[in-house]
Amino acid sequence: MIIQKIKLSNFGIYGGEYEFDLIPVAEGHFSRPIILIIGKNGVGKTTLVEALKLCLHGSLIMGDRVSQEDYDNY
Repeated sequence: MIIQKIKLSNFGIYGGEYEFDLIPVAEGHFSRPIILIIGKNGVGKTTLVEALKLCLHGSLIMGDRVSQEDYDNY
């Protein structure tokens, strides 16, 4: 599976609508199949990864000890 785009709507620090294009850009005849997410502390790198995990794994990301209500709130 290759994830090409992530859209977030009011998730964590991402208030409003945000869209991240994850398609690597080739330069010349070199392909670059790796996406790096960098930034200063507090800009949303971990929140972006949490959103991706939530989309792929649903309530399993929260573990066994989390109730359905807590998951829904998250």
